[in-house]
Amino acid sequence: MTTARPSGVGEILARLSRTPAATGQLILATALISVLGLSVSLYTIQVLNRFVGNGVVGTLLTLTAGVCLAVVAEHQLRKLRWNIAETIAGDQERRLAVGTFGLLLTARERERLRWSPADQEELVRGVDRAAGALGPAGITALADLPFAVLTLGVLALLSPVLGAVTALFCGALAVQAWRDQRQMTTPAQRLGQAAAETGALVATAVASGETIRHFRAQGRMLALWQAANQRTRGLGRLVGWIQLRGGSLTQVVQAMLGVGVIAAGALQVLAGTLDVATLVGANMIAGRVLMPFGRIVQLGAGLHKAAHALTQARRFADVGTEREGGRTLPDWRGQVGLCGVAFGYPGQEAAAFGPLDLTVEAGGVVVVTGRNGTGKSTLLKVVAGLLDPTQGRILADGIDVRQISLDWWRSRVSYLPQEPEFLPGTLRDNLRLARPDADEAALRRCLADADLTAFVDGHPQGLDMVLRDGGRSLSPGIRRRIGLARALLADGALYLLDEPTEALDRESAQVVYAQLIALARRGRTLLIVSHDPVILSSARTVVRLGEPAPRPALAEALP
Repeated sequence: MTTARPSGVGEILARLSRTPAATGQLILATALISVLGLSVSLYTIQVLNRFVGNGVVGTLLTLTAGVCLAVVAEHQLRKLRWNIAETIAGDQERRLAVGTFGLLLTARERERLRWSPADQEELVRGVDRAAGALGPAGITALADLPFAVLTLGVLALLSPVLGAVTALFCGALAVQAWRDQRQMTTPAQRLGQAAAETGALVATAVASGETIRHFRAQGRMLALWQAANQRTRGLGRLVGWIQLRGGSLTQVVQAMLGVGVIAAGALQVLAGTLDVATLVGANMIAGRVLMPFGRIVQLGAGLHKAAHALTQARRFADVGTEREGGRTLPDWRGQVGLCGVAFGYPGQEAAAFGPLDLTVEAGGVVVVTGRNGTGKSTLLKVVAGLLDPTQGRILADGIDVRQISLDWWRSRVSYLPQEPEFLPGTLRDNLRLARPDADEAALRRCLADADLTAFVDGHPQGLDMVLRDGGRSLSPGIRRRIGLARALLADGALYLLDEPTEALDRESAQVVYAQLIALARRGRTLLIVSHDPVILSSARTVVRLGEPAPRPALAEALP
């Protein structure tokens, strides 16, 4: 059974119910504002009736002084009410945005992959945008509505006929606002999706400019962007038209209300049941009654988008996060076993690899090879704890890894992915991600082991060079060696290395071979994905994925 999506008004009402004390203050302030808001209208009636008729200057001065005080008091109360509304709104959107972003960082990878990158980006942006509609502006607009009814009651006391006319126009505006909300639902949702697609294409154009140019894909990318942009613009025009229609209708209703009040009031004046002064004041009160309804119409689109953004964020909140807690293995030396382990990506019927049975003894060297698409890189991610196996168990010294602290496990596993990625910051910052307490000597040592000393010393900023765009401005070989240096700095008992010599020249590959030999001699466990014939010929065990059954092949041990 699907749950009905809450409206923007429903979100505001929920916030009011969660803060009863502040809501009471808001209601009191709004009531006082409504009462003081009548002062100018009543002032007009009194001046026209009493001063114009009697000509007593003292009366005019007294009335003017009183109405000026009321106007100033109303202004101060509005400022106070805004502060109260900010208290009610709180920082829920900020906390939800932080929580959503935090969930992007801690969600189980297999579940997070159900959401496209564009949708994930839109999650945080949408919650940020929701703050405007669901903040003080929306809260105060909604708070004014019931007191507009009270103001309508005051107008009805002055003239039941004019009260009925005003109620009719307010009802028409409320019905239109409700219709606009319903008509906005699907276009606004599709507009968000189209905008996310357009943003994803722009990101691709920025990140993959060389690929686009080399393969002469400019025409295809431009066609895709134009199609997405056309959808965005078309939906934007539709949403904009609904908003414009609401705003225009508000102005029409305001003008027609004035006409209706004057026309109906004029008939009453001729009939002797209403005087001109009261008619003028009643017209001003009628405009004040209509104002909150107009604000709700103007906020309608924003309220809907805000409700949709929060609904999406709460849906994403159901994504499972990585496990916390667990035991540690103080004496673990790198032994790891796979018992019937398999993994499948969401939406794909076939498993990426497996079921696979494999034991890597402490200090052992195993190379995994096979055709592209047989799940070699995925296997390393599963062992690293980045992906949970969909079948089977991973054991460390006979203990299921799911019982082990993820934080501890990752601190004991040195991982070099096939495409090393780096976070915004300096080279020093990125290396220390592997070992935050590493001193300068340790950093220099791992750089030397990865044959990066000359590269770093030749850069004006050295270790403080800034890695931009995930390090994509660097050559693939340099990125891979930086990734290797990071893995060496962590120096875990288990090394997971994905194509460590890919994109390296002969001299750099010799550096990697030397490091593999050194690690093996130090008793580190190595699980390597590689097609490098030198690594394959030197491995103790080779596992070939994609064959009917994994076939271990003994070979000479590393020297």
